[in-house]
Order: sequence, then structure tokens, then C-alpha cells
Amino acid sequence: MSRIQAKSGRRKWVLLFGVVVGVGLAALYYYQATPIYESSVEILVMQKDSNLPARAEGDGYSDRGNYGDLLATHIQIFQSPRVVRRAIEQHRLERLPTFRERAALSEGFDPVRMVIGNLQVRSGGEGQARDARVLRAAYRGTSPQDCAAVLAALVESYQHFLGETFQDTSMEAVSLITRAKDELEVEVQEGQEAYLRFRDSAPLLDRGSDRGGSSLQQAHLLQLQKSLTEVRIQKSETEARLEILLAAEDADATVGELAQLALLGAKDAERVARMLNIARGGPASEAFLALQPIRSVTASMEFDRYLSLVLKRQELLMDFGPDYPDVAKVDEQIAAIEQFLQTRSVPEAREQPTFTTAELVATLIQSLHNDLRDLERRERDLERLLAQEREASRQLVAYELRNEMMRDTITRKSDLYQAVVARLAEISLIKDYGGYVTEMISPVEQPTRAVAPRRTLVLALGMMLGLFGGSGLAWLIEISDRTFRSPEEIRQALGSPIVAHLPVLTPVSRKHAQPQTNGQAVDLTVASYHRPKSRQAEAIRGLRTSLFFKTRASDVRVIHVTSPQPRDGKTTTVANLAVAMAQSGKRVLLIDADMRNSRIHKMFGLENQQGLSNVLVDEVEPADAIQQIDQDNLWIMPSGPHPPNPSELLTLPTFEQLLRMLRQQYDYVLIDSPPMLAVSDPAVIAPIADGVLLVIRVLKNGSPAAIQARNLLAGVGANVIGVSINDANRSPYFGYGYYGSRYSYGNRYGYSYGNGYAYGYGYGYGYGYGDEHSEYYEKESEAEKAK
Repeated sequence: MSRIQAKSGRRKWVLLFGVVVGVGLAALYYYQATPIYESSVEILVMQKDSNLPARAEGDGYSDRGNYGDLLATHIQIFQSPRVVRRAIEQHRLERLPTFRERAALSEGFDPVRMVIGNLQVRSGGEGQARDARVLRAAYRGTSPQDCAAVLAALVESYQHFLGETFQDTSMEAVSLITRAKDELEVEVQEGQEAYLRFRDSAPLLDRGSDRGGSSLQQAHLLQLQKSLTEVRIQKSETEARLEILLAAEDADATVGELAQLALLGAKDAERVARMLNIARGGPASEAFLALQPIRSVTASMEFDRYLSLVLKRQELLMDFGPDYPDVAKVDEQIAAIEQFLQTRSVPEAREQPTFTTAELVATLIQSLHNDLRDLERRERDLERLLAQEREASRQLVAYELRNEMMRDTITRKSDLYQAVVARLAEISLIKDYGGYVTEMISPVEQPTRAVAPRRTLVLALGMMLGLFGGSGLAWLIEISDRTFRSPEEIRQALGSPIVAHLPVLTPVSRKHAQPQTNGQAVDLTVASYHRPKSRQAEAIRGLRTSLFFKTRASDVRVIHVTSPQPRDGKTTTVANLAVAMAQSGKRVLLIDADMRNSRIHKMFGLENQQGLSNVLVDEVEPADAIQQIDQDNLWIMPSGPHPPNPSELLTLPTFEQLLRMLRQQYDYVLIDSPPMLAVSDPAVIAPIADGVLLVIRVLKNGSPAAIQARNLLAGVGANVIGVSINDANRSPYFGYGYYGSRYSYGNRYGYSYGNGYAYGYGYGYGYGYGDEHSEYYEKESEAEKAK
């Protein structure tokens, strides 16, 4: 937000121009536009009898919602083509002046479409009366008389349409509903008679807990299913026992009686015992009958024990074999019981009929065959009964479903009949009382004042459009202007901190200049030398302090001072900086490495007969090329005669060795070089020096050059220790101030002076050396000039 405000402030005259133009165009439009008039009317819409419902009771609509729908319908009716066309035809509206003018301008003129386009109809009132049951219609046009005439004709056509249509609709509705009532009455009566006939022929329906069928029928089905399941289980058991006995009967005859008895189960043994008792109890003598209780008890006990031992022996044989000790013990117990039964027999029992084991097994097999036939017969009977009951249950369910459907149909038709009867009574009552009241509560009047265009609205819109247009123009100007706007822009664009904001280093007056000594005349722009207490000198000392802080920890002594392009003030800056450093007690050597357009010797009034170029070609010793000036701790090495190949001289190992040697002899070695974008010399010096100070002047469209210089330095691996901004006080975005003996330190971007700055920038850049720098790379050497 602050950036937008800053940009708006910088282009406030463009914004003001846009507003003025917008207001002027709006005023021109206002006085040239045709005035528009509006005629309006308010119509009350309500029922003649408020106690009559507009809809059937219980339909879920509130009175307010009903009237909302009603008013929406009346709005549509009022502006319908049918009503509009009737109004035009009945009142000959096409003869009005506005209609004739439009017809003359357009061949396919449609008066109905024109009226509908200029007509506005809405419901409700203003403020608290917004829910009023009122229609508000307004018609706009260029003639106040025509507006009133058109609207009055529309109101009359609308009321005529309602009166005619309502009467027809009411009669038709009564006729239709009466017919529906008679038809429903017949259908209800026929449905009831059909239901009675159905109930007479239907079986007795038991209304169980569920509607899927009779509860008694379901219980009967479940009982039959249970009995059938039990019979099938008994049949399966009987077949299994019969299969076992038949297999034993067909086996080898050598199988003993005990082995045959072992095939009998508990139920079979019980059954055999009963058969023996029945067979022996018939022709018994008195003696037999007398001994029967004792024999029965003895036989029963011994026989049961005998059978259990036989079964146990069979289990042991299956698990362990005949040699197992427990099998031998069981055999002994079985032999003992057999002997006991033979020796303890009652003599009279021998007279009773005896049965062999084979006979008993055969008898049991025959009994099982009889049981199996009985079970099969019972299974067939139960399956037949179950099928009959299921069919009866399905028929009963069908009866119940049909019964419910007939009852529901009769109920629905009865309810519909009652609703139709009630609606018929309502419509009959409405027909007797009439329909709706549509009275004008605000009659149609001829307008006396135009409603459009509104002067205030037009001027406000013009001002807004002008403001938007001015803002767009200001934005275009802003993005096309590639001037640095703030220290933050420079820091972000160049990626280096700002170490100083320097004012314009104008020459001091001669009356304040230091007197010449030894024939040396120091240039008047070196304010640090001539006026150490001036604000320019104070700004230079600020730059010196920033460099001291930045170079202390990293031991930077050889500082290369360059600029993106000529006239950025780098030579003036480095001369003042060298004097300021020397004034702080540091031993400083200033080297003029601009062997194409050297100026350091001129600024300090020195001879340029020998200098850096002579040292690099081993013509003189470095000490002989260094000159002392009238400033303690400051020495100068001029550039020397201009060589034909400055870049090649700087790439010689001699130059790097020279800097290493001088670094040991002086606290600081400052190197002035050509601009970065003018020639390639600075790109040779930058990676050899300990650090690079980039000097830029705040100029219009200067950001691309500065960014290109930064990229060139980054490409050669130079250590850019900071950026110094020249002529900061000439830019409205960079402030510089000096108030007596008080200083103000800028922001975190470096040591600076000023009263503020703004933000924002836009730029583009390229690479290469252009013709604007030909004064550097096309300058002839002095040797060539002599030729």
C-alpha cells in the first residue's frame, strides 16, 4: 500500500490532469445530453374481501408469500405485450411526437418494444413501506407530455385486462371444479361398492402383527416345517442303523454272537429287551411267574453290564489292538459274566422259548424296515400339507395387499373429493364478491423536471473515470521510467548495501580554496581538501566511515572505485575519499588506472610524465612513479602516458604483483578506473582488488546501466563492498540534509543523510559497449598523437 501511495504521490500531477479531463468531459456531456423525463403511478392491488383466501387452506403458503406471488404476476401483466399493444391501439400512441421521431429514424420500428424498454414496474414502497401491496410503474422519455399519456394508457389497458380476464377465469374455474366434484363423487361410490364385494368373497383375514400375512397361518406353517424336519431326522437315523445291521448280517458267518451284539446301540438293546420280555411273558408257568421278578432284575443287570463290556472292548480294539492289557481284562470280565449267567440260570427258565442272536438281529432289522416305511409315509404327508399351507398363505397375502390398496384408493379419492368441495365453495364465494381492487393511489402526472442526466452523478462519474484514467497513465509512466526511486530499489536491484548518499560535489569558491603549495593546485571539487567542514566533506567522511566499518573485519585494503558509465562522478568521489582517509591518519595511495582518460593528476595539480603505465612496462620503479601532495598521508600514482593497449597492460602479472607490494606499504590503496560499461579495463582490475566500490549517479533511466555493471562485476567474481549514490539531493526520492552540527543517519542500507525517500522501480538492460562511450575506447594514445 505504501508503494502505491508513493507512486501516486510522484505522479500526482498526472492524476490531477486525469481528474480535470474527466470532470470536463462529464460537464460537456451533461450540457449536450438530451434530458430524460419520468412519469410514475402507484396502484393498490388487494382483494375486495380480505377474509377470502387466495389459495386453498393448508397449502403451506403465508399471506405475505401469497401477495408476493400475486404482485409479481401483476407486474408481468402490466408490462406484457398484450396490455401494451392494446394501450397503443386504443389511444393511438403511435401519433405522439416521440413515437414519430423514433419511427423516422428506424425502418423496423416497433412501438411495443419501445414502450416495454422504457417502462419500469416494481412492487412495494420506500423505507418501512417496502412490503406494501402496491405496484409502482414509471415510464421515461424525452417528452414529459408523451410520458404522461403513455403511462395513463397503460394503466387503463391493465385494468381492462384484469376485469375481462378475471370474470372469464372465474366462470371457467367454477365449471371445471364442479365437473371434477361430480366425477370424484361417482368414483368414490364405485370404489366403496367394489370394496364391499371384495370383502364378501375374501377369506377371513387375521390382522397379525405384520402386514405380510396371517399370524395364525404363519404359526401353522412353522409347526408343519418343524414336524417335517423331525421326521426326516428320524428317517436318517433309522436308515443308518438299518445299513449297519444289514452289513453285519451279510458278513462272514464266523462272526460270533458277541460281535453281533456289539453292533447294537443303546436304543437297539432296549428295543431287543422289550421284545424278549414280551416273548417270554406270554405262556409262562406259575413257577416262572413266581421267579420272574428275580430273573428280570438279574437278567437286566447282567445283560446291561454284558453289553457295556462288549462295547468297551470294541472301542479298545479300534484304538489299541487285541494285545493291549486292558483288552485282556475286559475279555476276562466278559467270560466271567457268561459263566455266571450259565450257572445262575433258573431251571424253570429253560422251559421258556429261547432266541438266538441272529434271530434277534433279524427281528430288529424287520422292525427297522417297518419304521422306515412309516417315516417315509409321514414325510410325504407332511410335505403335501406344507405345500398346501404355503399356497394358502400366498393367497392370503395377495388378499391382504389388495385389501390395503382398495382402502388406500378409497381414502385418497375421499380426501380429494373433500378438497374439491371446499375449493368450489371458496370460488363460488369469490365469484359472488368479485376479484381484486386495482385503484390508483398516486395518479399519473406530467413530469416538470428531468430525471436524467443527473449533474451530481455525471460529475462524480467523470471524476472517477478521470481518476482511473490518470492512475492508468501514471502507472504507464511509472513502469516506463527506469530511474531508481529509493535506496531499497538500489539495494534489491544491485544486491549490495548502500554505503553513502553524496550530495552534488560542486566546486568551492576560490576565496575558500586552500592556497597552492609547491605549484600544486588541487581541483576545487575536492571539498575534503579545501573545505573540511562543509556538508559535502561531511558526506565524504560518512562514506569513509562506512568503508572503515565494512573493511575492518575482512582486511580489505585495495579498493577499486568504478561506475557504470561516464559522468557518474567516480573520479571526484575517489579523490575526496582519498583525502578524507588521509585526514583520518591512514596511509593512503591513490592510483589512476584510467589510462584512457586520466584525470587524477589534473585534480591534484601533478605531472603525468610517468606513472602506472611506465611501471607496468618496467620503465620505472613504483617508488619513482608515486608523488607526494600537500596532504599528509596521501600519495598519488598518476596513470602515466596513455598506452595503445591499456587492457593488455592490466592483465600482465606485473599489475597484480604491484598491488600485493603496495598493499603491504599502505593502509589503503584506492584505484580509479574507467566506467564498467565503457571499456573492459575495470573487469580486469575488479577481481584483483580486495573490494569494489560502485559509484552511481541518480539519473533518469539509469537503473539498466547500474544493473548491467553489477552483472559484469558478478561475472568476473568481484567483491562489491558497497554502492555510493552521487547527486542524491537532486532527486526528489533521495534526501540529503545537514543541520548545523547535527547529523542524521539514514536507514539500514548504509550511512546516509537525508529527509526520506520513496520506493518502486522498473528497468531493463543489456550487455555490450555502445557508441556513447566512444570517448573512452576510441581515445588515441599520446604516442600515436605524436606520430
